[in-house]
Amino acid sequence: MSESVPRPDYKCPNCGRGVSVWLTDHTRYTCPACRCDYNVLVDEKTNEGAFFDLTTPPAIEPLWLPKGSVRGLMALMLAAACWARAYAGWHVPGALSSLLLAVVGFYFGFRTKAAMLSDRVYDPRAKREQPLFLPAGAIRLILVVGFLWMGAALALRRELLAHLEYLEFFFVLAGLVAGHLSTRLLGGRLPPAAAHVKGMLGLLAAAALMALFVTGRDASLSPIAITLLCAAVSFYFGSRS
Repeated sequence: MSESVPRPDYKCPNCGRGVSVWLTDHTRYTCPACRCDYNVLVDEKTNEGAFFDLTTPPAIEPLWLPKGSVRGLMALMLAAACWARAYAGWHVPGALSSLLLAVVGFYFGFRTKAAMLSDRVYDPRAKREQPLFLPAGAIRLILVVGFLWMGAALALRRELLAHLEYLEFFFVLAGLVAGHLSTRLLGGRLPPAAAHVKGMLGLLAAAALMALFVTGRDASLSPIAITLLCAAVSFYFGSRS
C-alpha cells in the first residue's frame, strides 16, 4: 500500500461531501458533515483510494447462521418435497415446480452476484462463511444432482412424457443450468461478438413468447416449441450469472 493519495475530489460515500484532505493508507477518516467514520485503503500501484465503512454495523444474520443459510434450508426442503413426491409416484403440483424454478434461478444467478456485493469492501484474504457451513457451491450441486435423479426416475417410469408440465420444467431448468455452466467453463474466452449474438437470440426468443402469449396464438403452436423458446430465455439468464 502507498502512503497517501492526493485526491481531494473524492466524496464521502454517505453524504457526498468532498474530501479536501490527503488520504493516508490505513488511517481513519471522519466526514466533517455527516460524522461517518471510514478506514482509508490506498492501492500501492494505482494510488487509488477506497473507504471501508466503520459506522454501519454488520448485519445480524437470521438464527445466527452464515449468510444464506435460511434460504439454503428452504431450497433443500422444497426440493426434497418434490423429490419425495416423484419417488412415491405422486404428481408434483405446478405451484411447487414453479417455485423451485425461481429458487434454482436464484442460486444460479442472483446469489452469485449478490455474494460479491454484500460486503462493504472486498478483502481477498478474508474467508467467507458459506451457507449451512457447507463448501462453496454445495447447495447448487445438491439441487442439480437431485433433479437429475428425479428426471431419470420419471423417464424410467414413462411419466416424463406423459405429463407435459414435467417436460417443461426440466427443459427450462436444463437451459438455466447449461447457460450457467457455459459461462463458468468458457469464461471470457468467447469473442465479444458471441455475447452480442447470444443476447440477440435471447431477445428474439423473449419477443416471440411475448407475441404468442399476447395475441393468444400460443395455442396454435406445438407445446414443445413453446418450451424450447422458454429454455432459450432461461439459458441466457443462466449464462449471465
